[in-house]
Amino acid sequence: MIRNQPVKKIVEGIWNNQEYGNSIEENKAILNLLQENKLYLFLVGKSYFFISDIKNSSTGNFSKGTFDVLGYDSEDMSLEKMLSIVHPADLPIIIGFESKVMEFFSELPVEKMFKYKVRYDFRMQHKLGHYVRLLQQVITIETDENGAIIKTMGIHSDITDLKNEGLPVLSFIGLDGEPTYENVQVEGKFSFLKPDERFSPREKEILNKLIQGKTSEEIAKELFISKETVNTHRRNMLSKCDVKNTMELVNRSVKNGWV
Repeated sequence: MIRNQPVKKIVEGIWNNQEYGNSIEENKAILNLLQENKLYLFLVGKSYFFISDIKNSSTGNFSKGTFDVLGYDSEDMSLEKMLSIVHPADLPIIIGFESKVMEFFSELPVEKMFKYKVRYDFRMQHKLGHYVRLLQQVITIETDENGAIIKTMGIHSDITDLKNEGLPVLSFIGLDGEPTYENVQVEGKFSFLKPDERFSPREKEILNKLIQGKTSEEIAKELFISKETVNTHRRNMLSKCDVKNTMELVNRSVKNGWV
């Protein structure tokens, strides 16, 4: 079963106590972001964190999870290293994705810079030679006074068992009520496919908690609703996705970017 680590554990073990910010204040700000916005990032299987400095075009402060995912120590990882081990067929695609990401955020008003998660998948080569498909999730953690992005925080999760074939897919996941844009087109004029309205806001909330590995009883207590109501929502989501159980629901939701 896919099971997310509780956010508390993520926060306590994040970056393995590495100095990932330039000051104590920055460190606290990042941890607060995770604690206060539990649905911004989630872990699916083996994962690792990293920080990107947009201004200096660098990526660093990798967590030790890089070894479990890719076989490399965190000290060996960098932006250059990542690019060197991206699957040759996926590299031009993600370069196009990043161009689209820049275009997307350039059109956002300042107040919405922190309200979108960028999500796409691609393959990277493990130290042992085989390829691992990663789910990349990135959120903005710092902007300048004009709203330009300075730093982002990302997470790479191994989803090889969930998606072992097919092309990478780019999505912009809306947070705090913002619309989500899935399967974004990267050619021609900047445009989006129609946002997926598959789930209601309450169903999405329950789905994210299911991804965290929580039971109906636990979800009911957290949302102050009955267990029967939670189970009704679960049955409705199974029906909407034409799947037989929660495992299939979670797998398909992660694979298609519905969370």
